[in-house]
Amino acid sequence: MVKILICTLSLLFCSLVVAQQKIPVQEGSEITITVSSNTLNRLAVENDRIMTVKGITGQFQLDKDGESGQVFIQPIATDKEELIHLFLLTEKGHTYPLSLTLHEGPAESILLMPIESEPTQWEQSSNYETLLRTLVQAMHNQTALEGFVLNRVKARVPTIKDAKVTYLQTYTGTQLQGHILEVTNACKEELILTEQMFQLKGIRAVSILNPILCSHAKTRVYVVN
Repeated sequence: MVKILICTLSLLFCSLVVAQQKIPVQEGSEITITVSSNTLNRLAVENDRIMTVKGITGQFQLDKDGESGQVFIQPIATDKEELIHLFLLTEKGHTYPLSLTLHEGPAESILLMPIESEPTQWEQSSNYETLLRTLVQAMHNQTALEGFVLNRVKARVPTIKDAKVTYLQTYTGTQLQGHILEVTNACKEELILTEQMFQLKGIRAVSILNPILCSHAKTRVYVVN
């Protein structure tokens, strides 16, 4: 009887395990995160408190913990392909736009980690420049880099006339994110890419593998924020 009880408790514990996500975010830059469609998901902001959640009425249920500043959200949209768009307003006055995609797995515990948009003293040091070069090289070679995790935190991509820009992968560190993009020339004429085409808010470095694309040719672009 004791053995059966232990097994039952172990199964119950496994069913309650919550997937953990740490997602870098930046003021005003929308990111896409994955949440469970079956149960409550936890959202919190590192060193801040969520005060208000704005979204379309009828797409989700919300339970807010005012003391801790975290919220618990459960999607109620019936279409699994439908994105749920939210705006999180925090105690420190920041606004983080989110797009939620749904899966039928376990609950997600999501910690949003704000990224500073202004250059810091560290960013002006030689170590910072060395890390930028090392990060771009790792993305180009598709190799692991100490202090960075490879994931698919969907990044904002620029809109470029006559080109298709596709997000591929992200290297996430404590202070930097490196995004790998693929750009395809969708027109019949030659396309010349410049770093300025990828200068969205918060971008620190852009490296274009092949800036001159003939018709329907592709290239990789490495963007660091």
